[in-house]
Amino acid sequence: NCYRSQGAAGTVPLRLNLDETFLCLFQGSVAGNVMLTKKRARQLVQRVPAGKRRCCMTHVGVICDRTDIQPLLPQVLIMNERTAPARQMAALRAAAPSNVRLVRQKSAWTNILLTAWIIRLLGVALRPYLGTHQPILFLDSLRAHWHPLVLFACRCAGIWPICVPASLTWLLQPLDTHAFRKYKAYLRRIYQEVRGEEERSD
Repeated sequence: NCYRSQGAAGTVPLRLNLDETFLCLFQGSVAGNVMLTKKRARQLVQRVPAGKRRCCMTHVGVICDRTDIQPLLPQVLIMNERTAPARQMAALRAAAPSNVRLVRQKSAWTNILLTAWIIRLLGVALRPYLGTHQPILFLDSLRAHWHPLVLFACRCAGIWPICVPASLTWLLQPLDTHAFRKYKAYLRRIYQEVRGEEERSD
C-alpha cells in the first residue's frame, strides 16, 4: 500500500514475483501402480545411477499479474558444468524460447551476481511499460536477493522490491505456492508418460 501511494500519477502497479526452485533431472521417484507379469518381475526396479539422481539444475522464475506481459519475463535455467557440457550449450540455447536463458557455471545454484543480472534482464523486458506501470517485485529473504548489487540493479531498472518474510510465503509468494508446484507435477507426469510409452514400444 505504501508503494502504491508513492507511484507516479497515471501509473498502475505491476506485481512481480521472483523465486528459485531446484529441479532434479530424474523424475522417476513417484508413487503409483505398476502392472507386471511373473516374466517381467525382475525388471520392476529402476536401476538409476546415483549421479543421475543427483543431477539437478535451478530454475529462476519470474511471474506477474498481467497475462500479456508474462511471456516477456525472463526465465533462467542454471546448470553446472557436468550437467551441461559446453559442446551442447549452443544447441540448447538455440532451441530455447526467446525469454529463456541458459546459464552454465560451476554451481547449479544462484548467486549475487547472477541475481543482479536477472534483475537487469527483467528491467529490459519491462522498459516499454514503465510509462504506465510501476513494477513491484516480491522477493523472499534469501541473502543473495538483498545484496547491494541486486538492490542497485532494481533501482536502475525502476523496480521497487518488497521482502517476503518466511512466514508469509503462503500469502505473498504465488510462484512458490502455485506455479512451481504445478510445474513440478507437470514434469513428473510427462516423465512417467514417456517412460510408459517406452515400455509399450519394447
